[in-house]
Amino acid sequence: APSKAVGSFSKAWALSGEAREIFFAIDAALMLSISQPPKYQNEWLQKALALAETSNDPKAQLWLAQLYTMDGWHNFDFRRFEQALDCFEKAVARPRFPGDDSKVFVVRWCIGRALRSLGRTEEALAIQQKLREELAETGKSNGHIFLEIAECLQLLKKVDEARGFFELAYKDLSADGWYSDNKSS
Repeated sequence: APSKAVGSFSKAWALSGEAREIFFAIDAALMLSISQPPKYQNEWLQKALALAETSNDPKAQLWLAQLYTMDGWHNFDFRRFEQALDCFEKAVARPRFPGDDSKVFVVRWCIGRALRSLGRTEEALAIQQKLREELAETGKSNGHIFLEIAECLQLLKKVDEARGFFELAYKDLSADGWYSDNKSS
């Protein structure tokens, strides 16, 4: 039950603070952020960010990429696109856990998405096209990238070209069981 989880994470927050275990305090604050009702989530996210930003512990700083990305989406949801872009750019520049290369890729996609929302469509399109090329080199594709390329092309009045990417996005995303189960009807 979520209420039990909140109690456990609150206890972890208190204990990690007493023990001066900043890495675990950040983890507890992050878990409290995602387990709280929406109106309290940002409060805990900001506590986690403050700890990570002020810590000299390299392990604690490893949280910054994830925290900046979450803060970016929080800003994005409130249509604060400049702040979202700033957070995503901070996330890309941060050190990360070993093997997190795919997360850098995702945050670059986020940067492109924020740029599109800011009306910087050509820059957004260039980022998404670069991501598409990088994936193609590995023999993979991503419907979210196709969709962003299509949206950018549509905004640039390249309707025929956009249509092809919308079709690729639909084909790729409809094959994803979670996405097709959760799309709006």
